[in-house]
This record gives sequence, C-alpha cells and structure tokens, in this order.
Amino acid sequence: MSLRLFAVVALLAIGTPTMAENRATAGPAGPAVANPHGDLKTDCEACHTAKSWKILRKPILFRHATTGFPLEGRHASAECVACHKSLEFARVATSCNDCHHDVHEGRSGARCQDCHTSFSWTNRSAALARHSKTGFPLRGVHALVECARCHVGAGEASQAPVSRDCFPCHTAEYTSTQSPSHAAAGFSIRCEECHDPTQARWGGAGFNHALTGFPLTGAHRLTACVRCHASGSYAGTPRNCFACHQGDYAATTNPNHATLGYSTQCEACHSTVAWRPANVDHDRFYFRIYTGRHAGKWSGCATCHVNGANYAEFTCFACHEHSQAQADSQHQGRSGYVYDSNACYACHGRV
Repeated sequence: MSLRLFAVVALLAIGTPTMAENRATAGPAGPAVANPHGDLKTDCEACHTAKSWKILRKPILFRHATTGFPLEGRHASAECVACHKSLEFARVATSCNDCHHDVHEGRSGARCQDCHTSFSWTNRSAALARHSKTGFPLRGVHALVECARCHVGAGEASQAPVSRDCFPCHTAEYTSTQSPSHAAAGFSIRCEECHDPTQARWGGAGFNHALTGFPLTGAHRLTACVRCHASGSYAGTPRNCFACHQGDYAATTNPNHATLGYSTQCEACHSTVAWRPANVDHDRFYFRIYTGRHAGKWSGCATCHVNGANYAEFTCFACHEHSQAQADSQHQGRSGYVYDSNACYACHGRV
C-alpha cells in the first residue's frame, strides 16, 4: 500500500471534526451580548441578515400576530420604528390614540376602533352604526356627508353638540328656494314635514296636501305648485274648481257651458283625473246614451243637440234619417203621431 493511500484511510478512520468541536478549538468565545429587543422569543435571522444588523430581511419572517396585535390594513405597511420607538419591543402602547392624534378631543372616547378600522379612517359602516345610537341615524344623503359639515368645531370633525333639527343646517336652502318661495309663503321650518333625507335632492318634496283640506288627486298631483299658487302666497287659495278653471269653462263649446248656463261646480260633471269624459248622468235623468243601442253611436253633445244655445232641443234625424212621407206611412193609425223628434222620443226613448 502506498504512503498516500495509507494517509487517506487513516483520515477516514479518525473522522472529521464536528461544528461543536470546531467552535471548541476556535478559541475562547467573546462576551455574551444582551438582546436589545428584550425578552423576544424569536431567532435573530427572522429579521436580520449576517451582513449587518441594520439590514433587515425582506420579507421579515417574524409573525407579529403572536404578540396579540396582528398587523392589518395600513399597519401592515408601517415601518417598525413608527410604533416601536424603543428597541425593547415589549415597551409599546397598543391603544390607537397613543399613535394617532385624537381630532375629536376626547368627545368620542378612547376607542377609535368603534368608528375606524386599520384599513381607513373613513370607515362608514362602523361610524353609521355608532351614530344611530345618538338618536339621529344617518340615512340617505346624510350617510354620505362628511362629519365636519355638521360637527363644526375647533378640531377636524369635532363632535360638538349639534341640533337634531333640519333647519339649523339647512337654513340656506330654505331661504334660497324660490319654487315655491318658502320664506314668502311662511312655510314651516320643520323640513322633514315635506322632505325626505333618503331622496337625493330637495326637489320632489312629499308635502301632505291633504292636511290643508284639499287633497291632491288625479291630474292635480302632477301640477306644479305655482299653477294654483301663482302669487307665491299659499294661504287663502280658493278650493273651488271654478276659481282655477274659469278659462276652461268659458272656452268649452261642446256644449257651450256659458251660453247654456251650466253650473260652475265643475265637480258635478268632471273629475280630477281628466276633463273628458264628463260624468253627466244622461242615462238616469234624460236618455240612455251610455248604455243600450245608443252606446258608442255619438261623438259629442252636438250629435243630437244641434242648437248649442238650447239643450232642451234635440234631433233624432241626424242619425235616424227618414223621409216624412215614409214615416207618415209607417205610423198610420198611431195615436199622437207627429213627425217630430220629441214625438219619436216619447215612444222610442227607452231603447
């Protein structure tokens, strides 16, 4: 066996030194260094690298949730030193207002998390839930308004005492509204009587007109306020139809209401749904034109009442044209027969 081969076999038999043996033979160990982070139960390499203590591992392997304070939302991207002013990490506060200035000046208590989350300061759902406990739940457009619009104070969004009435916040809208002019009309300053905060705008107010003794029905519901309240004064407005519809009464020619002396109580024949059809009970008091054989056979009053100045006159011959000779022949021997519409009506008027 050669000398070289013998040396190799001898080394294999002796074995290589272990890491512990290497450390034992490397010389005396230096003085122990205290952990600058205090009693931190984690390995240094979870955060640091071997190049330098100041170079942090990316990403850091330390799981912050093990401390009882998980890093969520904006906290996850915050630098460690932003909260840990001391290297001894256990010496850190966990209350929100220890790190975040309280713009509410203590009026809302110390639990920022009741309204905010770590993801955003403007967490609406929590703030709305808290506000509902004040007796003034934020509904509709109020839920979208910034706090500082109502809570005006020295600090941002200061929760100074605020009236729950609408008018203190909406005085400008009340005084500037011209259609109708609330101030001139002496409207109530209880905005909620007409307006609903769930609506996106002031228009389309839900004023209950029935409270005035004149409920708005039919076409009146779609009529602009100024059509009846033209002067801008809402008190003392007439409630009878003729006061607003005198022009319609005078312009109607079929039949001519003015010439015939029709009643000015429009509601006797018309409804608020529409002027036509008029509800004249012709079947009951005069002649059946809505039922029986004559239903749908006429187009207007003038079909039978050819003299628009006297509705006591009518004719049957406009539709039932007869030659007098033929009618005379067909009615021979009929007692009281006369070639006249009134005579026709006497015998044929109930068909």
